[in-house]
Amino acid sequence: STFILPVMKPVWHRAISLFRCNRFGDCVLLLLPQLEHVMRRIYATANGCTERVLTAESNVLFTTFDEIFSEMLPNGVPNEVRSSIGDQRMNLLLDLLTYPEGPRIRDRLSHGECDLNTVTKRSASVLL
Repeated sequence: STFILPVMKPVWHRAISLFRCNRFGDCVLLLLPQLEHVMRRIYATANGCTERVLTAESNVLFTTFDEIFSEMLPNGVPNEVRSSIGDQRMNLLLDLLTYPEGPRIRDRLSHGECDLNTVTKRSASVLL
């Protein structure tokens, strides 16, 4: 995929290796920032705003999952991410990452609310 930077391929390979070793929490820790970057690139491409593919810098806001998954862009134009990735993938990502009733795996891991050993194969598989 052109959305995965060549320099990040070793990270993806390591995540797959961890998955195969049943280290699902470690796998997910590597995958989440990669997923966020890929989704940022999809957002920028789908909406024609390549300048939005930014990392966190002290003087510039970066594109967050909230913005990526919103129905409208900040300027009131419809967000094209859903049409770009499809309803099933969008709903899967929303369920996994943001819905209050969902696992919210990113929030729980980044805030230390869950033990890495409790991350399931299914959750890691979905991210992969």
